[in-house]
Amino acid sequence: MPTHAYIALSTTTPDSTGGNVTEPVGNNYSRKQTVGSDWAAASDGVIANANVIVFDTPTGNWNQITHFMIYDADTAGNPLVGGLLNPSKTVYSGDPVDFTIGQLSLTMVTVNV
Repeated sequence: MPTHAYIALSTTTPDSTGGNVTEPVGNNYSRKQTVGSDWAAASDGVIANANVIVFDTPTGNWNQITHFMIYDADTAGNPLVGGLLNPSKTVYSGDPVDFTIGQLSLTMVTVNV
């Protein structure tokens, strides 16, 4: 992970390059910044959040959040990695949005070339 990473939520399925991400707009939505200490050391090819990641409370509906993407910037930036949220969550005004410890995990795979 870079020194700072930003978790984005998406209502669409990102493509293989990290494009086609549709983040909520307005209603107190912004990407959530994480730092290196927010992530546990990788174990058996898996890295997961070591701290609770809490988004600001929505002041309006964010719709159905189905995926996440991690970027290197709080707006725009380069997509680093992303994935499916299982289960997805429809976010209404006032709903808490968070990832408990270990809930957001990334699995690294080895590719032989």
